[in-house]
Amino acid sequence: MAATSGYHIVLIKHLELQLLDLIANFSQWLNAQRKYATYLNEWIKKGIEYEPEVTDDGVPPFSRGRLGAPPIFTIYNNWAVSMERISEAQVVGAMHALASNVMSLWEHHGSMDMDMDDQVMRKAIKKLVLLSIQRDISSSAQADATSLQSCMSKVFEAMEGFAVACETAYKDLNRCAEEERAPAADIAIVAEGN
Repeated sequence: MAATSGYHIVLIKHLELQLLDLIANFSQWLNAQRKYATYLNEWIKKGIEYEPEVTDDGVPPFSRGRLGAPPIFTIYNNWAVSMERISEAQVVGAMHALASNVMSLWEHHGSMDMDMDDQVMRKAIKKLVLLSIQRDISSSAQADATSLQSCMSKVFEAMEGFAVACETAYKDLNRCAEEERAPAADIAIVAEGN
């Protein structure tokens, strides 16, 4: 029985490490997309003279009509703006609560010997805390963690919300791209008719 219990403790520890890796990788994945869209947009903007005018309502949307620029300028700008609006905070918070719950389970069922795996886990936790601070992600969801099942439900709910936000952003981007293409197609048809 002790061997089985020891095996479960090892599995719990492994799950904790995998969850911490998942959280870090998820944040890094979204951050990489954000940076790519932003850097590409900034690079493309260098090809036009663009000084955003600030009005009482804020900065107006990027309009190629005012700039006389190809549609790609508006599309990439909208992509960069959309990526900044998508937040991973709820997903990371829910995952962090799940990881904390698993760690509590591990602490409850096993001893906290300082072996190599523990050092790896502590390093992963430090990495997670740094990521949370960088993206201003609260770990308040940890306080609500009552069971693994409820934590898993919260993770899936947060992932669903994140997926809906991404889908909405990309649908809006696609609609914008279609709107940008429509005038170009109309001009081509008119030119063919002449």
